[in-house]
Amino acid sequence: MDKVFTYGTPHNGVDLRGLNVPRLFNRWEPKNFNRRFMRGYLDLPDKADRVDSLNGRFPPERFFCLVGTNHRDYSLARLAVGPMSDGLVTINNATVQGAPRAFVYRSHSGPFGLVNSEEGYQNLVRFLFGDIRLTVSMEVMALPLPPTVAKAKHDGDKVRVSYYFDCSVMLRGVFDSLLTERRTETASSIFRRYDELFKPEATGDTLVSGFTYGLPPLPVPVLNWLRMLLLAISILMIATAMSLPRRRG
Repeated sequence: MDKVFTYGTPHNGVDLRGLNVPRLFNRWEPKNFNRRFMRGYLDLPDKADRVDSLNGRFPPERFFCLVGTNHRDYSLARLAVGPMSDGLVTINNATVQGAPRAFVYRSHSGPFGLVNSEEGYQNLVRFLFGDIRLTVSMEVMALPLPPTVAKAKHDGDKVRVSYYFDCSVMLRGVFDSLLTERRTETASSIFRRYDELFKPEATGDTLVSGFTYGLPPLPVPVLNWLRMLLLAISILMIATAMSLPRRRG
């Protein structure tokens, strides 16, 4: 196996309003997404808090996670799961640690689902056949506060300020789909509190990670042939323009 691409997969289990699904339910096998149960069949350490690690058995850079952010168009399960999800899998449970990922405004399945989406297809073919990886990370160096808030912070008061960071990537010339989008309107933007932004573990938040194609270098004979073709076309256009009858005023 060379590469793996997942669509809305609950790599860290399924949560219902912040609570992991219990192991007691057997109908429709929800226990398969209970983290304690998942640690067993994934052969992860018993003390592992999260189960979205490949545990060194597969390179995460050869894994790609497509994450849905449209919970509104999924089934009634969306009422139990809530926003910041695709209706079944929450955003923070749909990725593998260290793997590239894309966020698209699609639900878990259905007419507006991930699998049949143009965004999914564009990310899939670029991941499988692309030869250039693009990663854009966010590192906050300074963030001025409003004067009144800055004065309060200087006086020793605790600052309670939060920020949303949006990011979207669109293919040139393609206006009906995005490779990835994290926006406040779709409850998928990066949310950070002021005191989190300057901690070492908070730096390097990935805004964009994806793949694209690089143009292979053309052989010199082909380049020379293209130059001669362009020259011939230019000469033909000039000769055609000169032979056109001119209108006399």
